[in-house]
Amino acid sequence: MVSEKPRQQDEGPFTVASSGVHSRKTLVEYCTNEWQTPSANGADSELWYDKYLDRLDEYYDACLAVAKAPKFRRLVLSALTAALFTWLLWTRVLWPWLEEERAAWDTFHTFSESTSQPLFGTNSRPHLGGLIQTKDLDSSLLPGAPNADKSRRLIFIGDIHGCKKELLELLHKVKFNEATDHIISVGDIVTKGPDSLGVIDILRERKASVVRGNHDDRVILLAERKRRHARGEGVEDADSVGIETRGKGKLKHKSADAVAGALSDEQLQYLKSFPLILKVGSIKGIGEMVAVHGGLVPGIPLESQDPVSVMNMRSIDLKTHVPSKLHHDKHKGSKPWFKIWGKYQRLLPAMEKWSAPKTGKPGKGTGQLTIIYGHDARMGLQISRFSKGLDTNCARAGQLTALVVHETGKEELVQQQCYKDYTSLGDEE
Repeated sequence: MVSEKPRQQDEGPFTVASSGVHSRKTLVEYCTNEWQTPSANGADSELWYDKYLDRLDEYYDACLAVAKAPKFRRLVLSALTAALFTWLLWTRVLWPWLEEERAAWDTFHTFSESTSQPLFGTNSRPHLGGLIQTKDLDSSLLPGAPNADKSRRLIFIGDIHGCKKELLELLHKVKFNEATDHIISVGDIVTKGPDSLGVIDILRERKASVVRGNHDDRVILLAERKRRHARGEGVEDADSVGIETRGKGKLKHKSADAVAGALSDEQLQYLKSFPLILKVGSIKGIGEMVAVHGGLVPGIPLESQDPVSVMNMRSIDLKTHVPSKLHHDKHKGSKPWFKIWGKYQRLLPAMEKWSAPKTGKPGKGTGQLTIIYGHDARMGLQISRFSKGLDTNCARAGQLTALVVHETGKEELVQQQCYKDYTSLGDEE
């Protein structure tokens, strides 16, 4: 019988014989140099990496070739142009249009209920002494009125500002005929220019209708204060100490003060007869017309409009609907008042029909109104369906503008070049 050698069990650096005797094996005997021998797997990895770099180079070359291709460049340029056009269309056209549309609808909702007065409360028109809120134009002066001359015209004139010579030349251009024509000035007939008193006399002699502008109002207040001083009376009357508050705050009154001091009693009374709002009446092809100096807030009855805003407004806040004397780019969140007014007037017929079944009452039937206004020389001539701005900066060597309305409703613009910048005389605003 052959004897078997004792088996050894490998247990790391030690071996255990079957006999249970331990034999020691050194650690160095377990070290090998296999790491220096390239394996098949390593070669495959290097080959794959080289192929990856080659493909990356090919992809880069292909992209570079595409980018250099004229067709691709034209495509990218077209895409960028389209993106820029879309952005400009949204920011400059669509979004402003949506804001104005929403403001017009909001205005209607705000004032659709007869008891709703959220803007100025129940006393929406502050009391200011010596002001005529509204006045009706004699209907016999309207083109197309019964028994009226077929050639009768209305001649609306923008801010004159004491420019007598230009006014006379403009009247000559339009072939003014006192027998058939009636002049309506949109206010600010005085200050800035060299001959405010001459302008007053020309308009008085021709029986012109004039609405009160902010400069006219300032001259009236200054003239009344001077007369109280002359009589030895105080000036603390709340109705009269409004020279700084009924308008633009602290201003230079050099020109206004000189005009106020030179006014005759008759001229002052003529200025004081100017209403804030002139109800012109209905003209064929145009509809109901009113004349103001600054503007109107849509949705508020004419009798309830704020006098200071009527003489001074240039913009309306889109959220609060509160008017401001500032231009819209100086008053964040606002738009020119006449844009909101135009939107409101265009929506008015649909709004009134929509409100009738909701309230159970017929529409108010206020009808659409077209406004003729001045005051905003910076915006210049602004002619649209429901508003027509005629202040073309005559006092700063611009033009003096007339809007001639004929019996048929035809509108004709006539302008006279003004000769000099007169604002150095004072009252620059």
